[in-house]
This record gives sequence, C-alpha cells and structure tokens, in this order.
Amino acid sequence: MKEIKLEELRFGSYYTEPLYLDRNFILLTPEIPISELKIRQLKQSGYSRVFTNGEESSLPGYAKGDQKSTDSGKSGQTAVQNSSNNSN
Repeated sequence: MKEIKLEELRFGSYYTEPLYLDRNFILLTPEIPISELKIRQLKQSGYSRVFTNGEESSLPGYAKGDQKSTDSGKSGQTAVQNSSNNSN
C-alpha cells in the first residue's frame, strides 16, 4: 500500500480503491469523495497520512476492470433511463 500525506489529498476527489486510516481500517470507499471536513478531522485527531492501493480520480467508483465498478455503472444508467421514461 502506498502512503499519502493529508496535504496531498484534494477536496472533492475520489480514489479508485479504498482509503485506509491505517493498514487495516477503511476510512473512505471509492464512492465517497474526500471532504475538507474529513481532512480537518483527521488532522485534529493527530493523523498525518492515509493509505491506499488506488489512484486519485475525478469520478466515484472502483478501478476499471473491477466487477463492482461495472455493476454500479450499469445500475446508475438503468435508474436514469427508468426515471426519464416515467416522466412522459
């Protein structure tokens, strides 16, 4: 796992794999953006870094090729199509 300093995290960005508080505890999943509040809370609690196997992304979700990414993308598209059909 690679280490990321809190100062390197960008508000509103996502990671393609979970962010960990330590080597075992998941802090954020790929569907949740990094918030200014979360970074502030981590700093106030004495943390200076997080860990991940992923990469920074501007979009939510797991890395390409991961089954979870494919499934959630299809569900989102279906929901949009269904809601637009109901509005007619």
